[in-house]
Amino acid sequence: MSSRFRLHALGSVLLSAALTASLAACMVGEDEAASAAREVSADEDLPGDLTTGDVVRRGGVAVVVPGPGETVAVTVDHDDGTTEELIIVHRLDGKIDVADIPEEPEVLASGSTAACADGAYTLTGHRWTQPLEWSFQDASTPTDITAANAEKALTWSALAITSSHNDCGLADEVSAAQQYLGRTTKVPNLSATATAVVCGTRDGANVVGFGVLPSTYLGVACTWSAGGVAVESDIRFNRAFKWFTGGVPAGCLTRNSLLSVATHEFGHAFGLGHVSQSTNGNQTMSTHAAACSTAKYTLGLGDVSALRALY
Repeated sequence: MSSRFRLHALGSVLLSAALTASLAACMVGEDEAASAAREVSADEDLPGDLTTGDVVRRGGVAVVVPGPGETVAVTVDHDDGTTEELIIVHRLDGKIDVADIPEEPEVLASGSTAACADGAYTLTGHRWTQPLEWSFQDASTPTDITAANAEKALTWSALAITSSHNDCGLADEVSAAQQYLGRTTKVPNLSATATAVVCGTRDGANVVGFGVLPSTYLGVACTWSAGGVAVESDIRFNRAFKWFTGGVPAGCLTRNSLLSVATHEFGHAFGLGHVSQSTNGNQTMSTHAAACSTAKYTLGLGDVSALRALY
């Protein structure tokens, strides 16, 4: 081997080692940057230097602050009918705010009104201007149901929202649209601990699936928007709960209807907020889906009115 060739080979080795060291340093820097992200409380004044990638938490829900001009909303529905919600707005001027949660509508009569006579609704501040194209993480399906049946229930639930599925004789005058893209290995864009759930940095995919959630969390929806236009939504159901996907099974005591719960969560994805369980309990968007019931798969007057107001 010539001395020139040996020198050239040695130079290549040294260059490769330098590049490897440089990449390793960059990776360490990225990890350090990720670990340096702050977590602050939404119940206190947000610091003026809060930025994209920091985390804002309220109770058992949290979000990663999105980029300028974007909003992220998280809603948790507990199995007892209570809820937790948080909306964080990152304005174009760099200011980051906690948005007000829509108040429950004024109710003129006491007691829960019949579904087709109750026009109450709230909106969360976003809408889709194009079809919601979503996929199902089939590998996440709990063992008590099949992926095929879960897939069918989820597609029916999404369609219940966009087609105004109701028993009130209300025509479908809603322009909202959705398209099921099929199964995916991607996961819903959120993470969970034993006590809380965090909506992450959006990844451009709308994914629905099951997974680990705190013990009382029945379902979670994370939605990102810009200027009131939804750009991504992810939904996760608690894999630890017992589910059924069609009609109520014989002898049912504690199992939850995927049709009912998923229709409610898709309602959040399409911009619908909660209404009171005590006074509007027959609406799909009231806060409690009773076990062993598919009632909330069918929209009420308020649910349809909300969709018509948006679409």
